Amino acid sequence: TWSSWFHIVYTTWSHQPEAPRFRLVMPLAFAVPAEDWAKVWSWAEEHAHFTIDPAMKSPAATYALPAVRSRDWPREAFSRPGAVLDPVDEGVLTRRARLELSPTRPPEGVPSVLRGEDPEKDYVDHVDPDAVYFVDEPWDDDLEWEAAADAAASSSAAAAPAPWHTDPTPATKPDAAAEADADADADADADADADADAEAEAALHPALRLVDALERLAALHASGFLTDDEVALAKAKVLAPDPGAPAPRPLVSIDFDGVLHGYASGWGGATVIADPPVPGAIEWLVALDEAFDLAIVSVRNAHPGGPEAMRGWLCAHGLPDRVLSRIAFPAGHVVAAVHVDDRAFRFEGRFPAFDELGALRPWYDG
Repeated sequence: TWSSWFHIVYTTWSHQPEAPRFRLVMPLAFAVPAEDWAKVWSWAEEHAHFTIDPAMKSPAATYALPAVRSRDWPREAFSRPGAVLDPVDEGVLTRRARLELSPTRPPEGVPSVLRGEDPEKDYVDHVDPDAVYFVDEPWDDDLEWEAAADAAASSSAAAAPAPWHTDPTPATKPDAAAEADADADADADADADADADAEAEAALHPALRLVDALERLAALHASGFLTDDEVALAKAKVLAPDPGAPAPRPLVSIDFDGVLHGYASGWGGATVIADPPVPGAIEWLVALDEAFDLAIVSVRNAHPGGPEAMRGWLCAHGLPDRVLSRIAFPAGHVVAAVHVDDRAFRFEGRFPAFDELGALRPWYDG
């Protein structure tokens, strides 16, 4: 399922030979903003044929470090080479974010949930002496990693032989002015060479990427990491024409109470959803998700626990997780192509009279 991309696999704390349990860690090419994570998760869920562990669905989730119960506990860890997963290349997202991330701490004088009143207190309060948090399995280093450009340059310069001089006259030390001029000329030449290299690389970039991808496939196939069918499928994907960025989908905002929730019992609180769905509401959401982005707009969104209560209610009434994970629950008004509401008046350039507004009733209110 994940053989096209680089990933690390290790056994979990509960792993046993007769009941194997593995965790897969797959780095991404860039940090995904929390508001975009639902799209990445939904794609991964579908790619795994809906057999994926739901624990990572929340954008606040993180992965656990490898750990075993004792030094003799059966364990296994390995890495699989491949390209780093890029959600934009896969068509999941349309932008690559550059996030300025920093830890968020409580305001001065406010105790932390984890650290209490001591800002220097460690997160870890106790350590199980029988737990082994680092294993001595050898790292899979069959791949030759390419050195950074500056490291490669310094290595080449160090390995270069000294020039052979036929002039028996000993070299004289240049004066400071001449040395400065030489340094300036060298810097100018280096800048010009760097600019020329960058232009050449930019011109050849698409071709180089194609060749690099095909060479990787050949190497993975020769090493036994990919089957013939997997190579054929990946090669067809690499050689396929670029479809371009997907067209943005229009947004539909939907009121919750009275449109999705039957609301016969009326308002009982932000987390109280007492009635069943309006007939056909769940099926309508599933069909609507095929062509639109969805946002459920409700006063419940501004109350603690409100969005979670609506998600739980939708899940309990059969809305597939792949649809639910893509629905937004904004706290305020959104710019949408259309708003679906049970208490709305469609404005068409004519302002309604007071009596006309007063006579409006929701569809379920007689």
